[in-house]
Amino acid sequence: MSDEAWKMFRGVRDELMKLAQGEGLTPRKVELRTPYLMELVGAADGQTVSDLIRSFLDAMEPDKFTQALRNAFGGEGYPPTLTERRQRLGDELGLSVGGISTREEKAIDVMARRIIALAETRTAPEPQNQGALIAALNGLQDSIMAQTAILQEINGRLKRLGD
Repeated sequence: MSDEAWKMFRGVRDELMKLAQGEGLTPRKVELRTPYLMELVGAADGQTVSDLIRSFLDAMEPDKFTQALRNAFGGEGYPPTLTERRQRLGDELGLSVGGISTREEKAIDVMARRIIALAETRTAPEPQNQGALIAALNGLQDSIMAQTAILQEINGRLKRLGD
């Protein structure tokens, strides 16, 4: 991973982790705590990013990592603080708060990569002719296939680590 790609990943990952703190994911919190993420996805308001994050969460494989991340982001019916949410889920699953935190972090890594991939497709330059368009679409398809393979490998490793 290049230095620039690593910085982008860390920026998105760090801001996603901030969103889980306190009361969890809210549009107002997105606006206050995730300027990098908002700029990256081209969002004008926190509601757009909040909806995007929820849609990514809904699209993720429903496994123990996604369960921990959904719990971390909270919402209606969840305890008001991250610590309380982690404790409740840990009690339900027979895990420590640290174990829940580790699962959250793994799911955040997956989500960060997916958000970056989305942002990269949105910022690709517009081709000037049909040949360039076909080449750009083929390049995008290759990139998506490579990212899919990487995500499948990550999911496989996460499953093996969790078992």
